[in-house]
Amino acid sequence: MGGDGTVNEVGNGLMGTGAALGVIPTGTGNDWVRTAGIDRDVEAGCRLAFQGRLSKMDVGLAHGHRHFFNGAGFGFDAEVCVWVNKHGRSWKRVSGTLPHLMGVVNTLFQFTGVPVDVDIDGQTIHIPRLLLMALGNGRYFGGGMKIVPEAKLDDGLFDLAWGQNLGRMELVGLVGKIYKAEHVGHPKVSMAQGRKITASSTAHVPFQLDGDVAGHLPVTFEILPQALDAVLPES
Repeated sequence: MGGDGTVNEVGNGLMGTGAALGVIPTGTGNDWVRTAGIDRDVEAGCRLAFQGRLSKMDVGLAHGHRHFFNGAGFGFDAEVCVWVNKHGRSWKRVSGTLPHLMGVVNTLFQFTGVPVDVDIDGQTIHIPRLLLMALGNGRYFGGGMKIVPEAKLDDGLFDLAWGQNLGRMELVGLVGKIYKAEHVGHPKVSMAQGRKITASSTAHVPFQLDGDVAGHLPVTFEILPQALDAVLPES
């Protein structure tokens, strides 16, 4: 029972055991269950945990750190996570989504971008002013932002989305569009897929795994295809 952070903790404990992950969503963001199609009603989640179908799911690995299940990112989303982890507890009793929204608003006025070098399956790109890079196993980040709308939990790939050289007002306008996946096709937003991604920076850049800050660049992310059993609704 919990949200994406609890899924991360429990999932890491289950890796290699042969046990299956069943989730009763009671957390703040609940982004992994949105992609999985799990009902966010607690009673329905309890029934599903014992009656659902077993399915093999992909798992992400941040080398030298830990596994992750929904997604990872650095730039704007990680800075939001820094704010939420520090200040969000006081807002959780009001609304599950509100801490993320408050984190977004605060980060908008403080974060302007960082220089990053990213290698995607052997192809290196230099991004002088990256605002955000999201690596999705699931489609949603930050309590419902549909940032990589084509991501699948079992296709053996990360879906990537990143934005660069965005002005503050451009970013403000873009944040609202992400909830409906209307950022796709924006001239300053790029999309890709990959299995192994390495990122480094000359700046002090945190990265997040399933909504919790886990370290700072450099880091290598790798997808582990169908590495964990999960209990899901009937398709």
